[in-house]
Amino acid sequence: MTRPAGRARASRCDGRSRSGGRCRSGGRRRTSGWGRLAGLALCLGVATASFDSARAQGASTPGDAQAAAEAAREASEQAQRELEAARESLEQAEARAAQREREAEALEARAAEPEGAEPLEPAEAAEAAEPAEAAESAEPIDDDVDEEARRAAEEARREAEEAEAKAERALAELEELKQRFAYDRTGLFVGGGAFWAPEAFDDTGSTQVDNSKGAMGRLGYRVHSRIALDVRFDWIDDFDLRNQVAEGSLDGKAITGNVRFFFLTQRIQPWIGVGGGAIRTELNGRTRDGTQRIDDTETDAIFRFAGGFDVYMTPNLALTLEAAYATVAGDRDSVRYGQLGAGLDFRF
Repeated sequence: MTRPAGRARASRCDGRSRSGGRCRSGGRRRTSGWGRLAGLALCLGVATASFDSARAQGASTPGDAQAAAEAAREASEQAQRELEAARESLEQAEARAAQREREAEALEARAAEPEGAEPLEPAEAAEAAEPAEAAESAEPIDDDVDEEARRAAEEARREAEEAEAKAERALAELEELKQRFAYDRTGLFVGGGAFWAPEAFDDTGSTQVDNSKGAMGRLGYRVHSRIALDVRFDWIDDFDLRNQVAEGSLDGKAITGNVRFFFLTQRIQPWIGVGGGAIRTELNGRTRDGTQRIDDTETDAIFRFAGGFDVYMTPNLALTLEAAYATVAGDRDSVRYGQLGAGLDFRF
């Protein structure tokens, strides 16, 4: 019988295809994966550079380190997307090649049909010839190129995994930086400042008392994000005293243990606190006629009730504003005064 047109060209497969290889079709499609792999390599480079930037910024601000780590993570995700696209392109090319090979083999089988088989209609013969003609016109696939593409895809996958691991390490370092620079982190601190001390003496009778001033220093430890403990030393300058009989001044030195509770843990942290300890007061003066000096020293208990704000200028340096009320219990229990002050705390 007469063979339909195009059947003679239906088996354009080389010897390797006959022994289990693939038909030489889809070459253009297969090589399209190279562009994606090139883009993937670029993304991996960006991921690595972003991670290195995150490490280099370790001593900088948390915001800079976070931005670098986010860039590394985004580049890693882009690399994964490019890898998937390259894989899909290769799989599609292989599927098209296998389909064309099957079609060509089917045409060969039909060409080998025994005499007496019903001939194909012209339209059917033309349709059957199209895949063979496409297979003939397609650029051949070089097995070396195909294998190299596979190796490149596998290498790209490994590099994407490495980039993702680097991004994860960068994020872990970021968390460490955030903890190190957090305003509510635990740790040691020292501070100092000055205050105005309006007098609030009790039952002074005809004695007039002037306001005073003073300075303070403290050493403490923030044991929790909302709790800080400190030991505080206060030096109170003279409260000037005078009445019809005598005049003089009262100064004091106090040491107290205090606890503060923070309502907020961001840059501005309002707090309240309470403390207690000991105060040593010295009364120095003389009678108005100058015939007698007055020198009297007492040590009594003292209690403080305070509230204020810590305003962080940097993660390590905070401006402290406070108002407090102090009352003495003991021989000089009439001594009471306020404290309106400001100072600086340095966080380690």
